[in-house]
Amino acid sequence: MSGRPSSFCPLDPWIAGLCGLPDARPDPAGVRAWQMDALRRTLRLVMERSPLYRERFATLPAFVREGLRRGLWPRVAEDLTLIPFTDPAELAGEGWRRLLCVSQDKVARMVTLHTSGTTGGRSAVKRLAFSEDDLARTGEFFAVGMGVLARPGDTVLILLPGAERPGGVADLLIRALARLGGGPAQGEPVCRGVA
Repeated sequence: MSGRPSSFCPLDPWIAGLCGLPDARPDPAGVRAWQMDALRRTLRLVMERSPLYRERFATLPAFVREGLRRGLWPRVAEDLTLIPFTDPAELAGEGWRRLLCVSQDKVARMVTLHTSGTTGGRSAVKRLAFSEDDLARTGEFFAVGMGVLARPGDTVLILLPGAERPGGVADLLIRALARLGGGPAQGEPVCRGVA
């Protein structure tokens, strides 16, 4: 027995391709290894390019900083407990700029969130920045995911905000459906105006 799930998910070939795994049905150990490697690359990138994380990581133990520089840390997921959380104040106001790992001219979409999705409640508006690459990867995921649910010629009711804004969630979903040969039927989001 290989230790793989017995059912096949239509997203498996796409996930295997992202992970560089040869089999269209990625095994959990291969995906976990890829995830850990991707996490190491990401942490190294933010240490090198984000002013906020460069400062934060400077306070980590020397063995962690050296491991990050060499792409050898974290060794296991539990190592992440050494990294401090990002708090809402760091996403508020102009704080988002200190998180950027690309130049500001590479920011293709800004999103302002009035949600309590981070600790600290509604006290601070959060700002998130997305590059063209971020938006393209999100659109690719939407196309693969919608390909499981919709076929060419299908019409899909979209009850998400952002259709009028390039790079908004609904806009990305509409473009993903077009790639599949489907079309959108836009509706008013049900929760609009609900407190």
